[in-house]
Amino acid sequence: MVFEAGRPTLVALDVDGTLHASEDSNPLAHETISVAVRASVRNVVRSGAHVVLCTGRLAPATRPFLCELGIFTGFAICSNGAVMVDIETGEVVEQVSFDLSRPIAVLREQLPGAIFVAENPGIGVRATGRVADADTHHGKVELVDIDDLSTISTTRLAVHWPGHSGRELAERLTAIDLPDVRSLCYGDEPVADLTAVGVHKAAMLEKLRVDLEDRICPSGVEDGLATALSEWFG
Repeated sequence: MVFEAGRPTLVALDVDGTLHASEDSNPLAHETISVAVRASVRNVVRSGAHVVLCTGRLAPATRPFLCELGIFTGFAICSNGAVMVDIETGEVVEQVSFDLSRPIAVLREQLPGAIFVAENPGIGVRATGRVADADTHHGKVELVDIDDLSTISTTRLAVHWPGHSGRELAERLTAIDLPDVRSLCYGDEPVADLTAVGVHKAAMLEKLRVDLEDRICPSGVEDGLATALSEWFG
């Protein structure tokens, strides 16, 4: 597709800390998107450009943001790049999974009391306990025994370690050898996301970009995003 003045035909946007400044765990975070950001993103959508949300959130937790912004077609990249969904159908069109047998066996021993939340792509999660997390506020939550969880594969495993600091969790994960698994920790939060090695948002976005043969417009942060988009789309 060709747009006047060489406008980008694909705009990739992060969600948490970019589209909104609310707490990630807020189940109504999508309702806190500013008026300026809403207007700017919708303007891009009306221009005909592909607007792709790229987020660590699971697909069910991403859908409220898509609806708030009027994005009803195209694709969304979820689970830190492990999953790509067709927005219109809700179908998972790309996914990168890993087996949970060894990670669970190691982590349950090294992280006593940890709660494990495994993605069920496009549907929800299978969890060994309840946690206050955005991904458990949207989609189906199935509580399972840890032994049963270890028999499946997943696209993303969230590890919550109540009663410990984010630093403690990061240090413990750094010392654990989990071949073919990548760990992503979050500052002071005792939470980590595990995916297959090589999975990240940029990799899945690049695959989509090649498929669409589009140019990418880099995004800004919160209301700075509105300014950045207005420079391209008025």
